[in-house]
Amino acid sequence: MSEGEFVALLGGDALAGPTAQPANADEDESEGWSYETVHSSGGPRGPVDLHSHEVYVLKKRVTMFPATIMIGRALSNDVTIDDVSISKLHARARRMEDGTYALADADSRNGTVVNGRRLGAGEDVVIDQGDTITFGNRVFRLYRAKRIYSLLRMMVAIEGEDDASAD
Repeated sequence: MSEGEFVALLGGDALAGPTAQPANADEDESEGWSYETVHSSGGPRGPVDLHSHEVYVLKKRVTMFPATIMIGRALSNDVTIDDVSISKLHARARRMEDGTYALADADSRNGTVVNGRRLGAGEDVVIDQGDTITFGNRVFRLYRAKRIYSLLRMMVAIEGEDDASAD
């Protein structure tokens, strides 16, 4: 598959971070309520595991708020991260014309941190390739789609070398 085909198929840049243990039950922010996160059969909305990392593609999945990518624990978000430290609606991202993103915390319970700096509720900060973003207790790095393609090609080459040396 060519880089262009991969980028078109992926459909957007992505957040990647170490795999966490999935939560069986999530606690609602309201006292006395709890619910279990159930994934719908409407296609993959969660992470794609690449060895020890999860990858979340930053692209619109729902038609509400067309210019904004919603990130959080609820299935109604464009990017759903199943972790109890992440609020139902945790953050919002808007892709800028230059390919960067404006990221804002959505007044989440456990906060959003970009490159070590905690964001105030509703505060926009520009993020780009290689930036470290923390939602709750989960740490991610932003990768452009072309960079993911390069990393995957290197992984395939290394695995091919390992397979050849095992023979």
